[in-house]
Amino acid sequence: KMETLVTDIVATGVANRTFAIIENGSWAPAADNLIRAQISKLKNARIINQEKFTIKSALKSNQLEALKTLARQIAETI
Repeated sequence: KMETLVTDIVATGVANRTFAIIENGSWAPAADNLIRAQISKLKNARIINQEKFTIKSALKSNQLEALKTLARQIAETI
């Protein structure tokens, strides 16, 4: 489960990491806020996408460009 993963990341004290969050709005529309709250506990953690990115059921055509932008931002951090 995602909750277990995020809890484990925080519990181990991961630091100096970069994250991107994509939320499934069909079944977990509060996940973004919950994950951001947990990541904020980490030392020197950065979230690439400051704005919420939610996919409901399937990616909509008007979201494609935003997803490509996020993918480029992720690639630039590697």
